[in-house]
Parts: sequence; C-alpha cells; structure tokens
Amino acid sequence: MNSNKMQKELTANNVTPDALPSLESIKELQTEYTNMLTAIIDLLDGAKYLWEGDQHE
Repeated sequence: MNSNKMQKELTANNVTPDALPSLESIKELQTEYTNMLTAIIDLLDGAKYLWEGDQHE
C-alpha cells in the first residue's frame, strides 16, 4: 500500500476500524520508509564534500 493511498484511507470521513490498514501493512510501509531514508542519508553522507567548501588538507 503506498503512502498516498494510506493517507486517503486514514483521513476519509467514513473511516471505520475495519477500513484501517492492517498492522502488517503499516510495518511494511515503515520498513520501506526506513530503507529509503537510510539510502538518502548514505547518499548525502557520500556527497557532503560538495558543500563543505574548499578545505584542503
């Protein structure tokens, strides 16, 4: 389940407990977000030299 669909389901006016995403779906989405954020952090860490300026050792 993607985040846009989950947001629409959670913010709908007619949400009932039966219509909420399952715990498994939420855990899967959390894992996907964690993996994505870890990849972004790794990319930024690898590219930090771009904004550190002209520091020569």
